[in-house]
Amino acid sequence: MIRSIRSPRRRVACRLALSALPMLVACGGGGGTAAPAAPPGPPPPPVPTSIQRISADPAPVAAGAVLGDSMRVRVVDANGRGVAGVAVVFAISGGGGSVSPAIANSTSDGSAATRWVSGPTAAINTLVVSSGSLTPVSFTATTTVPIGPPAVVTLTSPRFVFLDSGATAALTGTARDANGVTVPNAAIQFAARNTSVIGTSGNVLTGLRRGQSIVTASVGSATPDSVLAVVVGANGITLQTDLTRFDIRPDETFTVPILVDLRTSTERVGSAAITVSFDPAQLTFVSRSAGSAGVNVTVSDAQAATGRIAITFADATGFGGRVELLRLTFRASTATGRTGSLVLTATELNSATFTDLTGRLTALTYPLVIR
Repeated sequence: MIRSIRSPRRRVACRLALSALPMLVACGGGGGTAAPAAPPGPPPPPVPTSIQRISADPAPVAAGAVLGDSMRVRVVDANGRGVAGVAVVFAISGGGGSVSPAIANSTSDGSAATRWVSGPTAAINTLVVSSGSLTPVSFTATTTVPIGPPAVVTLTSPRFVFLDSGATAALTGTARDANGVTVPNAAIQFAARNTSVIGTSGNVLTGLRRGQSIVTASVGSATPDSVLAVVVGANGITLQTDLTRFDIRPDETFTVPILVDLRTSTERVGSAAITVSFDPAQLTFVSRSAGSAGVNVTVSDAQAATGRIAITFADATGFGGRVELLRLTFRASTATGRTGSLVLTATELNSATFTDLTGRLTALTYPLVIR
């Protein structure tokens, strides 16, 4: 057997190699180790890109009322996620009214809200919601003025109503509140001042006997309106003007014709003595001119300053139908609220055949007020 002989130098090298082995094993074969990765940082905050409406447009309400519980919007980013802490501005752009608050910061889900009170009148109300450079959104709502109690009654019927004895006529009227809004189903009451001339049943007038009466239309404490109802007898005749209203503007100048209307009568009026009376503190006589019928009248206006003008005429042939005798021009006083009357009377009215017509005549009185 042959033994290998190791030299002392080789034995020393082996021992050094063996002694270094644990170190090599511990160091992973001499290659080293990588440092652990850093944890991820927080995501960037969401960026607001738009405002979305949450609430719908409110339903119509009365002026000055709250428009819904609250008006809500939501501020979102490009992914539709709510963005918190964004200042949202609420501003009225039409119709008046108010909001509270005017500026609100969006909550954690991106929403913001305000309380909207509509304007004081009937209008289209508009609320605009904005935030910085974002595209604004808006809400609209209609407000109406609430209907109040009747404040004024207006008759839509003619200002003057002529009836034959026993005939009827219906009046129509409208009640409005202080804002001019029609009050539906208002119970308008009609009443004649002279109940021996005019009977009333609801809105229907009945002519009872020859004469005239003011008929008023009223509702509670509302300002009433009125008509002049005139009843003529069978084959009756009227002495009248063509006035169609009772109110006159202060300092107004107006002209009225003096008329004899024979209506259905076949008579021809041949002579008359007529007086026109008025309050000189309310009306001032200005001038006179011929009427359209071509009647040659004699006029005495010497007492016009005291409120009296006399008219007479006589014609052998006479005039039939609606006879305009002449025209008188007056100027109203400047005293607002002044009341008075224009009164027509006839002491003589005869036909061309000398028949006395005064028994069939209804001569009118016109109540007037300056306002």
